[in-house]
Order: sequence, then C-alpha cells, then structure tokens
Amino acid sequence: MVYIGTFGLNDPIRDDIFETVNKIKHGKRTPMEEGKAAQVNVKLVTGDHIETAKYVALLSGIVSDTEVNQPGVCMTGEEFQ
Repeated sequence: MVYIGTFGLNDPIRDDIFETVNKIKHGKRTPMEEGKAAQVNVKLVTGDHIETAKYVALLSGIVSDTEVNQPGVCMTGEEFQ
C-alpha cells in the first residue's frame, strides 16, 4: 500500500450573504425603492452532507438556530423523494 496524500477544501460563503438572504426573506427595501416588498421562502439545495448543509444554512441566515433541527426543515434527498 502506498500513501498518496490528503487534502481538504474550503469554499467560504460570501461576506454579504447573511444580509442578502435577510433582505430577500423579509422583503427589506430601502426608502428609495418603490412598491411593496415581496417576501421569499429561501431554500438551500445541495449535494453536500446534511450536517454541512445545515451549517451553511445557519451561516447564511436561511434557517435560525431554533429552526435547523425542526422536522422537515432540513432533509436528505432520500427523505425528499
């Protein structure tokens, strides 16, 4: 057996993602924008492991600490089907 090596990847989320998701989820608009703000139900779909997906959803503000472990909030592909 020959050991080739080990590597890790880090794909950090963008610095402004939390603010952006918050604006989308809650329909935040600046005073200069016209019209009624629409609220959007933001979802994260990924091929990552469920715990990785939960972590990214928490960091980006898609789910809160209290929501992340609620039934039906996060699910695997098998559960979705």
